[in-house]
Parts: sequence; structure tokens; C-alpha cells
Amino acid sequence: MGLDLGLWQGRIEKEDATWIRLFDRDGRMIPTGDERAEAERQRAEEAKAREEAERRRAEVAEAELARLRARLGAGE
Repeated sequence: MGLDLGLWQGRIEKEDATWIRLFDRDGRMIPTGDERAEAERQRAEEAKAREEAERRRAEVAEAELARLRARLGAGE
């Protein structure tokens, strides 16, 4: 399977300890199901924050465009 066992110091289920973990051929630790779920939750939150920031930027740009159009119309 190309997996190795190794020691990892960290927290699992609210307990700090040295744990035996699986590592891939390149030495990267294989995340647990809970770790994968947490990483996905964080990615989703970050994507939502980026979308919200983009929505706010678009609203500001639309407001500025409306202001400039009104100003241009008033000058005619």
C-alpha cells in the first residue's frame, strides 16, 4: 500500500499525546476522517468569506458606477 507508521505529537479528541499515525511514501501524514472533515469545513468557510468579500466589492463598484452615471447625467 505504500504507507508507513510513524510517531506524531499532537491533539486528537482533546488529548495531547504522541500518537502512532500513518504516513504516505513522501512522508506526509494521512489525516484522520475528523481531520479531513475539519479541513473541508475550513475550506468552505474561507470560500464563503471570499464570496462575501467579492459581493461587497461588487456592491461598492455598482454604487460608484451609479454615482458617476448620475453625475454625468446632471452635467448634460
